[in-house]
Amino acid sequence: MRIDTLYVTQFRHLKSQKISFNTGINGIIGHNAAGKTAVLEAINLLILGSSFRTHQLRDMIQHGQTEWLIEGEMTSGGVHKSLSLRYDMKRRYVTIDGQLQESTSPLLGNLLGVTATLEDQELVFGPPSIRRQFLDEQIAQIDPYFVQMLSRYTKALTYRNHLLRQNSFRTIAAWEEQLAMAGAYIVTQRRRTVDQLAPRVVSHFNHLFDDGVPFTMSYTSSAPLETDLSTWYQQEYAKRRLQEARAASTLLGPHRDDLTWTLADKPVRSVASLGQARAVALALRWSEWEWLADRSSEKPLFLVDDAESTLDSLRKERLFDLCKQPEQVFFTSHEPHSSLHSTITLSNGTVLNC
Repeated sequence: MRIDTLYVTQFRHLKSQKISFNTGINGIIGHNAAGKTAVLEAINLLILGSSFRTHQLRDMIQHGQTEWLIEGEMTSGGVHKSLSLRYDMKRRYVTIDGQLQESTSPLLGNLLGVTATLEDQELVFGPPSIRRQFLDEQIAQIDPYFVQMLSRYTKALTYRNHLLRQNSFRTIAAWEEQLAMAGAYIVTQRRRTVDQLAPRVVSHFNHLFDDGVPFTMSYTSSAPLETDLSTWYQQEYAKRRLQEARAASTLLGPHRDDLTWTLADKPVRSVASLGQARAVALALRWSEWEWLADRSSEKPLFLVDDAESTLDSLRKERLFDLCKQPEQVFFTSHEPHSSLHSTITLSNGTVLNC
């Protein structure tokens, strides 16, 4: 799987242009504010339909303009496909092979990929919602039904919370049934994913940061392991109505779960250095890539933004060793590296060579 060309117009401070990519490791080189991260962000939008930098589509419009456009030409299994997103201050338009889609959901699964950024340190230091989002985005790329269950869960949670605030229980059981069914599926898939990811993450962390300190990863949830989760959630929601009505919020469910790591039996977020936190995030992202590759007939893309800022030379070399496995990698850096197969140099939002 690879992306052959990327066309951007009025996106961030990238000048309107077509960028061609090769297989192997594509180095995107330039000084600060050259537009390197914006290139990765544009590719990530084609992969997931969302940005790793902002939830506001307006933030991505070039200053003084009223819309942005991203188009990508990709190849998967010898089949060529075109993907595009456009935003015009009013709405977002998604097209696949020229066909307009109703939402960004149909993008998922077309261009598989994993993006590792400096913001990934928030996976270690940030709130649980960021870690839950990481898991959900990963599963969504290969399980369309999971996306439906997330949507159903969010809707049912909204309505149940509204009824709790109103202290009105007449129709609440119907929403609890929906909440329980969707929640059970979400927790089951998250647990299964973490069980498969954890050994890989531990191994890759030890490879990147081999200081001998015991490292673990687990999924934490109030839901029991051996039971019919849907029935258990329904029973718990019924028992908790009065208590949660006083809190005006649903206090149980996958929206309260977390992904946790420990170093020497202590929470990583309380003891890790910035370098260790980046190593955890990179180990997680690389394990995510392997997990997706195992479930696809094609090798996903791998995108890495600015690894130089927190990794020493030894860890960078080990990261480049890992990056030899995907068919196509995008690696932003201030300077070229001997491991790069091709180099794209940017200056002030313009590609100087391609």
